[in-house]
Amino acid sequence: MPEFTVQEALKIWQASENDRPFIVVSGAIGEEEAVALLKAGAHDFIRKDNLARLVPAIRTSNAPTPSSRSFMHFWMYPIGV
Repeated sequence: MPEFTVQEALKIWQASENDRPFIVVSGAIGEEEAVALLKAGAHDFIRKDNLARLVPAIRTSNAPTPSSRSFMHFWMYPIGV
């Protein structure tokens, strides 16, 4: 979709305020643009020729953090009850 850019997708994702990771997978984006996307809020950048990094990137990005809803949901359940 040449008329829809990854920058536009990132802005839509940010406006949605969801807690899912935004991982860019591309074979056309250069290093400078990838760095700019990461600075703008993307969680990771994976080159299409290195898709072996995709699953570890998803696992790392989905790890619960104290600010994530999944982390709060996890800690709200008492253990051993």
